[in-house]
Amino acid sequence: LHLLQPALAVPDLPPAPAGDAPPASYEVEIDQAVDEHERGNFLEAREHFRRAHEIFPNARTLRGLGKVEFELRNYGESVLYLQGALASNIRPLTPELRSEVGELLERARAYVGEVRVEVQPGTATVSVDGVTVASGPEAELELLVGDHVLEFRASGRLSERRQVRVHGREQVTLQIVLAAPEPAAARALPVEPHDDRAWHK
Repeated sequence: LHLLQPALAVPDLPPAPAGDAPPASYEVEIDQAVDEHERGNFLEAREHFRRAHEIFPNARTLRGLGKVEFELRNYGESVLYLQGALASNIRPLTPELRSEVGELLERARAYVGEVRVEVQPGTATVSVDGVTVASGPEAELELLVGDHVLEFRASGRLSERRQVRVHGREQVTLQIVLAAPEPAAARALPVEPHDDRAWHK
């Protein structure tokens, strides 16, 4: 967790090539990404930024991805990419770019809330709006503002559902303990007593 726009997972970043000089193919993708972004073609720009990031992952490509996801209203993804851009020490952002990214990050956070989940047993899975996005015992979910249904499942336990309303910049913590099912004997219906007199009649 586009993270459903419910939920996002931090992108898995490939290792950067040795040295600080990216290959020529990287520069080609960046030039095309910037050109498409300036034209307002954000889907195309995202594709070129992703290709550039696969070739040479760094703070600049993360910044580009964060900007196009914001324009596409994928605010959860935008938050993760922009945070990654600020944290990356590969081709790090200049002070001016850090300021720009910080401002955009605050704007994106206005449309995203964080739901922290503590669930037992630790093997439980966490689903958001029908999509499995994490597992226990702890998870942090970046969800878009609005109503979401969270479901918790674990083998040998009763599942549980919670409806959550997310507000921008809000942090909510859910503590869930999945109960074990009742023994079969306890669930059995009582047997009606047998009346021999009725049979003889």
